[in-house]
Amino acid sequence: MTIKKFDLLIDSVHYNANGDIEFVRCFERRGPSFSDNLILNRNQLVGRFNEQKVVVTGTRETYMGSTFVVQKLVTIKNGIISTDPASSKDMLQNIPLQ
Repeated sequence: MTIKKFDLLIDSVHYNANGDIEFVRCFERRGPSFSDNLILNRNQLVGRFNEQKVVVTGTRETYMGSTFVVQKLVTIKNGIISTDPASSKDMLQNIPLQ
């Protein structure tokens, strides 16, 4: 998947006992570059969606600064954050647990 312009890249996730996303580790676009690792809780992540940010999953290339391997687009629908729009629960596929 080639998504050229994204605002937030999630590289790991932590779910609570109910299976909802509790927090994510991510990188956020800051102008032409990206931040260091950020930890966002669920409310902060939902806030990024409310700001119309493009959120993807993936990994940072080792020793390559702002170069990433993008995997999937993340969506929010009816309060469910997922890489699969038809999902009935929070699920970021192929993302390591934190």
